[in-house]
Amino acid sequence: MAAQCRVRAAHAGDCREILRMIQELADYEKLPDQVRNSVEGLRRDGFEEPSPLFRCLVAEPTDGCGQGDGKGVGSQLLAAVAEMCLSLGCCHLQFSVLDWNSPAISFYHSRGAKDLTQAEGWHMFRVLPEDLHQMISARPKPGTTEP
Repeated sequence: MAAQCRVRAAHAGDCREILRMIQELADYEKLPDQVRNSVEGLRRDGFEEPSPLFRCLVAEPTDGCGQGDGKGVGSQLLAAVAEMCLSLGCCHLQFSVLDWNSPAISFYHSRGAKDLTQAEGWHMFRVLPEDLHQMISARPKPGTTEP
């Protein structure tokens, strides 16, 4: 039987721990240098903006609530995210999973998620700041056509 954790909306005071978990995930995904955020950035973007750029939930352990695979924490968090999406009127929930992370892929499949890479052929793209500058400089001049 899965232990129950208390799932709640994150607040600005959680930002240090949120950043630690982001870094921990990046380390697990073998992408430790990809984290470019800061505690201050998380506070600003998630808690000080009138329209936050992200929302975050926190699972707090209660008596008997373990950590790690098979303890039910992931299922509780995912259910809370689903509830949040529906309450906000979201049209869907979309997220990324690395292709080698078969435990996560299996987990999400078992909860009804569809792998759009397989089902619809979608690929996700990322554009970093230096590439944004390249996009701007490669913009066609008025009156010209693309090659």
